[in-house]
Amino acid sequence: MTPPTADLRIPKHRVRVELCFAAGNVRRSEIFITEHDSRTWRRRDIHDLFEQTKTFLPTHDLDDGSWMVISRDQLQWVRIMDEPPREEDEPVVDDELFDVQRAVRVELAGGTALSGDLLYSPPPGHTRVADFLNEPGRFFPLWTESGELLVGKSHVVRVLEMPQA
Repeated sequence: MTPPTADLRIPKHRVRVELCFAAGNVRRSEIFITEHDSRTWRRRDIHDLFEQTKTFLPTHDLDDGSWMVISRDQLQWVRIMDEPPREEDEPVVDDELFDVQRAVRVELAGGTALSGDLLYSPPPGHTRVADFLNEPGRFFPLWTESGELLVGKSHVVRVLEMPQA
């Protein structure tokens, strides 16, 4: 069997992430975002990749160089290590603006705790943290001092709202 030619391959962006598995081990990896109309990717593309219905995702392990397929269901959290590319003179612009910010402590199965902010724009009358967490999807974004995490909902034991400063 001959390998596919370059014209049949789908162009992809390599994005570096840290993956924390249910057992607590953290691996630095690359994931691959399909190029669409533009040559850039956005954070939303990574969220969408982890929300797909397919259970398994191919990755390239940066720690040992191996290629592997991981189960999205076993991920406690994902840290996005790269920033979306932009032109040198292009200003940094947030993709989204949010109406609600809540400081929280997220306790995960196995005893890990994460502290950060939930940022979201709820429909009227649904501003509670519980409303946000009960939205559809496997993951929710948590903004921490070290960057954005996507937290696996199935690994959350409880979420504590912290007093506002």
